[in-house]
Amino acid sequence: MSAVIFSTLQYAKTLQAVGFTKEQSEALSEGIGYSLHTAQDLATKNELYEVRDQLNQKIDEKIEHLHWKIACIENNQANTKESSNKSSKKYFSYEWIDAGAPLFVIYMLTQVFLVVMILSGAKRY
Repeated sequence: MSAVIFSTLQYAKTLQAVGFTKEQSEALSEGIGYSLHTAQDLATKNELYEVRDQLNQKIDEKIEHLHWKIACIENNQANTKESSNKSSKKYFSYEWIDAGAPLFVIYMLTQVFLVVMILSGAKRY
C-alpha cells in the first residue's frame, strides 16, 4: 500500500481556523493520523490473493504427496499378499493352505508331531 503523508499539526491548525477548539482539533487530527497509520499495515486484495494462491499450491502438493504415499502402501500390501500366495503355492501343493496362516500352522504342527512320534518309536499314533 502506498504511504500517505498526513500532517496532524497542519490538520489541527486548519480545524482551528474554521472554528474548532484546540482540544477538538487535536483530538480529531490524532484520530485521523492514527487511522491512516494503522491502515498502512493492512494487506491489499492482491496481496491476499497471492497468499491464498500460495497456500492452495502448498495444500495441493501435500494432498498429492498423501495420494502417492497411499498408493505406495496399497502397492506394498498387494505385493506382499501376492508374494505370500506364490510362496505358499511354490512349496506346498495343498490349496487349503491358501486359506490362511492358522491352517498352515496347524498343518505344520501336525506334521512335526507325526515325525516325532515316528522317530521316538511309538507304536500307536
